[in-house]
Amino acid sequence: MTFGTEHLSILEAYAKEQRRVYDDACDFGVIAGPEVKAQIRSACKGLADIYVNEKKVSNSYPNGGLAKWCTFIPIERCDYGHNMVDGIYVEVVLVETTTPRYPAYFTIQIKRETRPDEISYFKEAA
Repeated sequence: MTFGTEHLSILEAYAKEQRRVYDDACDFGVIAGPEVKAQIRSACKGLADIYVNEKKVSNSYPNGGLAKWCTFIPIERCDYGHNMVDGIYVEVVLVETTTPRYPAYFTIQIKRETRPDEISYFKEAA
């Protein structure tokens, strides 16, 4: 059984809605309106409560900043590799600029991955 599928389905729906954000650039994502921000943050928080995750914030982006959040959701042990696990890698990036002409947006990447089964991908119970 995979935990957090309801949160993952929200992110998958937004990933399918991604479009070119700016006419003059190749940025790809979903505009981060208040409702979109709330739903994506809630989905990420729901997954973060279950799985080990990583969050990075950078202010070095030109005229703004970006925040990256990612996690790995294990699904099953691999049949073809010893001590390997198949799962889903989820990466959500929020790009914000100080230029009013360019709205903030999320880029969501979801892909299948195989990783070593050497660590636990679940958060430990408190």
